[in-house]
Amino acid sequence: MFLFITIATLCLLLAIVGDLIKLLQLSKIFRCVYGSASSDELQQELKEARERVERVRRSSAATSHYTYTVKLMRAENELKTIQSKLRSEGNMQRLKGASVELFVSYLLKGIISLVLFIITLRNRYTPVIIFHENISFEPIGALLSFPTGVPNAISVPFWVLSCNSAFRLIVNALKGK
Repeated sequence: MFLFITIATLCLLLAIVGDLIKLLQLSKIFRCVYGSASSDELQQELKEARERVERVRRSSAATSHYTYTVKLMRAENELKTIQSKLRSEGNMQRLKGASVELFVSYLLKGIISLVLFIITLRNRYTPVIIFHENISFEPIGALLSFPTGVPNAISVPFWVLSCNSAFRLIVNALKGK
């Protein structure tokens, strides 16, 4: 009974580990912990650039129209440059967070798969479930119990395969794929 529940639980975790990682929002945690100081500097520069644009707009009466236009264009170009840098910095942070989520997801999937493989290898001759003689699985009974050789039994490799397939189908159906 222990193998039955352990294998089913591990297969369920394997099927939903990607969604669990997204639910935990590791990318946001990564951004908070490893947020860049350059982003704070860019925010400060953005604030200063906006103030410069406002100063130029307020001082229009003191200068000629040409000088005012040139100063305003330079200040606006500087503002746009800083906004562009800030956007690219945000995109890089999101990309790093997504790569962390992807790495952790595949790492957990690899670990769970390795554990399932070891369980299967160590217990391949142990039946997970043995049914009463009244229940006949013929003509596939030998396949279900392979390599245990016990009649009316479900082997560990077949149980891992069936649980994994069933949970993937269920998760995909719930997602709507």
